[in-house]
Amino acid sequence: MLVQRFSMRCSSLRVLSHYLAIHTPKHSHTGVITGSNCWFSVLLKDTLTSRLDKPGIKLLILRLGDNPVYLLSHSHLPKTASAFSFTAALSLNPLLRFTFTQLVVNQADLRFRENSGFQLVIQNLVVTATFDRQLDLHIIQDRGSSVFEAGGVNVNIEVSLIRTEQGHLRVAIPDCQASADKMQLLSTGTLSLVWNIVQPCLRHFFGVLFCPAVNRFGLPRVNQMLDTIPMSAEVFPGLGINLLYSVTRDVQVTATTLDLSFKGLVYQQGEDIAAVNTGVDPVFSETNLMAYVGVSEFFLNKIATSLYNAGALKKKYEGVPSRFARSAVRFLQFFRQPWHLFNNLATEVGLTELPVLTITQHDGLTIRVRVRVRAVSTPAAREPSVITSVSAICQVSGKPGIQGNLLTLPHQDVRCSIVTKNAVRDVLVRPLNTKLSDSLSDFLGGCFGQALPVPLPQGVIFTQGMVTYHDGFMVVAGDLNFTPTGRRNIETAFGR
Repeated sequence: MLVQRFSMRCSSLRVLSHYLAIHTPKHSHTGVITGSNCWFSVLLKDTLTSRLDKPGIKLLILRLGDNPVYLLSHSHLPKTASAFSFTAALSLNPLLRFTFTQLVVNQADLRFRENSGFQLVIQNLVVTATFDRQLDLHIIQDRGSSVFEAGGVNVNIEVSLIRTEQGHLRVAIPDCQASADKMQLLSTGTLSLVWNIVQPCLRHFFGVLFCPAVNRFGLPRVNQMLDTIPMSAEVFPGLGINLLYSVTRDVQVTATTLDLSFKGLVYQQGEDIAAVNTGVDPVFSETNLMAYVGVSEFFLNKIATSLYNAGALKKKYEGVPSRFARSAVRFLQFFRQPWHLFNNLATEVGLTELPVLTITQHDGLTIRVRVRVRAVSTPAAREPSVITSVSAICQVSGKPGIQGNLLTLPHQDVRCSIVTKNAVRDVLVRPLNTKLSDSLSDFLGGCFGQALPVPLPQGVIFTQGMVTYHDGFMVVAGDLNFTPTGRRNIETAFGR
């Protein structure tokens, strides 16, 4: 009789575990095509993609640090349990609402899993959950609520990172193992007595029930959140310039590293975003710090091109900046526009060609631009009249620095040469090159001296940051940490 009763109790749990198993989304590898012709097409597509679609930004993480473990170890869900609940709409679903009311992680370890993603190991987990039941099996109907408590829970979960066709990241759980030292189930409702009697089977079936529940309730929630993350952001408000940072390649994971490649394409609204990156693919050669962000020369040139096309690389100044230049302009005006001698003067400065940015290991960042400076008189209620104009080729050299998450671009070393039509004029204007370089330093600093944010998730900052330079790209390195606001937001998302 005791054996039959125990068998009946376990069979009830088998029904629930079987239901969870058959309704759990199973991870399947997409894009696997049979047939030699299809395989050739897939290989050809991958080869062309790897050659043409180079990333503008690459992120390499060598160590996960203590932040993920800290967040897990300090995640205490509120007793109200409104922040972490799941509701199902199927009429035959035995679990109408599943809510974690307490989740305490005493020991956790998160490490890389080669060719997959992460390995999450949790020890001595304490879980308290409530769920509403509605089970309709022919003549048996069960409606009620249950409180589930577990202690000494050990969980080992493998999490894979997958890139979608839209460039988003998704997660899958190919392997999950769980066990518990202590279990308790308190139920109310039609079959509450039956559910309370089957408690001796809970520990045996915990590993069978826990992982399907995570796959069914937790995994879709995480992927839904990842799908809603926008893959573009406005980087220069008011100019219509956006940054596309969709993932361009499959995530590469080794036992010690995580490598992500992003599109890193800067574009204006309405512009074709199918541009091919013909620049250099950033390569990481150091492993001393926690994270490395590779920024390609192509990425910076696209920023400069977008600013130029948006008309942001030109400016008008009231008056003429230096006394010497003002006297020279008035002298020319006396012969060319004597009737405008008493009008106010203005200076118009702007780029006449696309700027070109290059990165080399020896020189760092170099910006080459062609600038036109025009001195104009500004009669009242009339169009400005050009007195004289000068065209110059300027070069801005320096090595960017890192301050927190901001990449500062130098503009101290500015050298300009006035463009003339013959060698004689070159000699005559040579003394003016230094004065022109000094005058254009502030203008070029305003164009290219604005700090650029390093593309990191919101709430994450660089510490101990440093910048190294290579031919065609530069690498921003440092340790990653959460800002107080970022840590608080994540803890809130976990329902602390």
